Amino acid sequence: MTMLGLDLFCGAGGITKGWQRAGFKMLGVDIDPQPNYPGDWFVQADVLSLSPEFLRRFDVICATPPCQLFVQGLKNFPNPPNEILNLIPATRALLTKAGVPWVMENIPGAPLRPDVRLGGWMFPELKVIRERWFECSFPIDTPAYRKPRGLLAKGFLSIAGNGTQKYCVDRGYRRATIANCSDAMGIDWMTRAEISQAIPPAYAEFIARAFLAKRARAAA
Repeated sequence: MTMLGLDLFCGAGGITKGWQRAGFKMLGVDIDPQPNYPGDWFVQADVLSLSPEFLRRFDVICATPPCQLFVQGLKNFPNPPNEILNLIPATRALLTKAGVPWVMENIPGAPLRPDVRLGGWMFPELKVIRERWFECSFPIDTPAYRKPRGLLAKGFLSIAGNGTQKYCVDRGYRRATIANCSDAMGIDWMTRAEISQAIPPAYAEFIARAFLAKRARAAA
């Protein structure tokens, strides 16, 4: 039986693509139009306006609330954006009320319980320096998290904004093209700006397959 997943704050669908690879049909919800979203269905809506009854139609829910408040670099700007919000507590409350298995993702330092920490060096097909935390409502086997030294020298990219991060350029590393970024992230359908905000599908697929394994063990 095909399982249904819901991707909240879906953006251009890095998480959606990973769950699709694990066999799920995916609906994405975002407050902004997402013309490049790769899922099976898309709804433009305010995530926090969704009812628990709607959420209960799905087998699992993924959520990526905006993370700008926790981006260290933004704190150094003289005039940080006024619209920066922390939607993690409200999102967690919505997910908990729905009672559906869920996973919430954000950047290091966000107020999540980091049940799983993933980085690009943990996946042979990736070449990106991007740590992300995942708080899961279901048990999951946690992989060992060890960030190797010298990743830039090994060809890994640190991708943010619309260009190459200054610390990389200052150390003499190349400016990354969109093709370089796409290869590093395992993403071939997004714009450069979308890639900057995306989760590599490999991360989401790892979580999805762990979720399926947990369900299989429970049913045995």
